[in-house]
Amino acid sequence: NRQLTKASDLYSLGITLICLLTGTKSSEINTLVDENYRINFKQLLPKLNPQFIHWLHKMVAPNLKHRYPDAATALKALKPIDVVNDITPLKTLLQAIQPTKAVVKLATLSLVAASSSAITYAWITSPARQLLTSGECQGCNLPNINLQDKNLNKAKLQGANLSGADLEGTNLWKANLKGANLSGANLEGANLNGARLHGANLGGANLKGANLDIKRAKRWRINLKGATMPDGSIHK
Repeated sequence: NRQLTKASDLYSLGITLICLLTGTKSSEINTLVDENYRINFKQLLPKLNPQFIHWLHKMVAPNLKHRYPDAATALKALKPIDVVNDITPLKTLLQAIQPTKAVVKLATLSLVAASSSAITYAWITSPARQLLTSGECQGCNLPNINLQDKNLNKAKLQGANLSGADLEGTNLWKANLKGANLSGANLEGANLNGARLHGANLGGANLKGANLDIKRAKRWRINLKGATMPDGSIHK
């Protein structure tokens, strides 16, 4: 029965971000709540900057007095933080977020909570959203993006940077990946049937169970050094 405040809106936004970043269903967020009503998610995001973890903890602090007073203050505190690998915080968040119903909720909460439209605008114009809504993102910079089990058939991704991306079970049927950087990407069980991979870099990628045409891959001069092949062997 607490009175709703701007800090309450920030709490809702923080919860949504935690669900999206950790892959926790909103209906199961209670599994992360301890006896003091704190949300324990740090162990699920080991690669993120401790400063960002602290920022997110403050967004969802049980006590209203310990949260940011408003969205403008929260955004100001977030901007200087390098979340991971010197990538800007908004970019990292948006790369991790998938276009599910939760994202619609995120956009709505952002509009309600934010005195600035920066978060919403960044999501609307982000390469991740562009790819997942139009199927086109030529030359886009999407390292470490989570596209697991997404339907990207006939997607235009030539020259895109998808290094370290999670593409497990992703449908890339007839996708254009010419010259794309997929080094270290997880493509386990991905559908690469008909995909154009001329000059693509798949060095160190996980291709276990993927339906990659090896003979065609060699003919297209694809870099497969250190990659785990469909049969589980390591390409030398």
